[in-house]
Amino acid sequence: MKYFYITIFILLTFFISPTYADTTSNHTFIFDVSNSVTINVTGNMTSSIDTETGNMTTPLNINFNIVSNATLSNVQLKALVTDSTSNLDNAIYANDVTSATSIPLSVVLANTTYTPTVNAIDNCETVTSTVANNPNAVAYTGTVTVDNSGTLSYSTSNGYINANLNTGTSNINLALTTSAKSGTYDTTNYSDEIGDYKVEVYLDNIP
Repeated sequence: MKYFYITIFILLTFFISPTYADTTSNHTFIFDVSNSVTINVTGNMTSSIDTETGNMTTPLNINFNIVSNATLSNVQLKALVTDSTSNLDNAIYANDVTSATSIPLSVVLANTTYTPTVNAIDNCETVTSTVANNPNAVAYTGTVTVDNSGTLSYSTSNGYINANLNTGTSNINLALTTSAKSGTYDTTNYSDEIGDYKVEVYLDNIP
């Protein structure tokens, strides 16, 4: 009986032991999701100027629709005009540098045929502009806004709008009024000559 008992014990150990010896194998799959940003641009980007008043017949506006799967910091809204030395100068001016969802500003447009001097452009970007000091450069007031709980601020040292955007869909909208900024259009001596007035607006520092 003792032998039989030992035999059964050995057999049970043989058949049962694999159950206790069973192991599991874990495998981890890792994949990277890169940053994805798409931008769609819409708006009214052409108008004409009343030569008697300097006012535009229709307002200008541009909207950047941005879709991102990550938060975006330091997205830069820039505007540039060409001066008489063929250099590109910043064309955005704002008094308020406080971070907000809406910032009032002015944007300079420059004559493409009779290009203004850098001093003329700079004069349009002051609190009080003087038409005698800014021929062939005209500024228009407006507002830049952002949605999706984003924030905007104006960089005085760089002359652009800095935007911080959240994940998802955001809109950065620049809308200009039809009225020329006081002191930037000459209605008396007509020192602002006939021609196309242009400003280039774009987003920079997109990852």
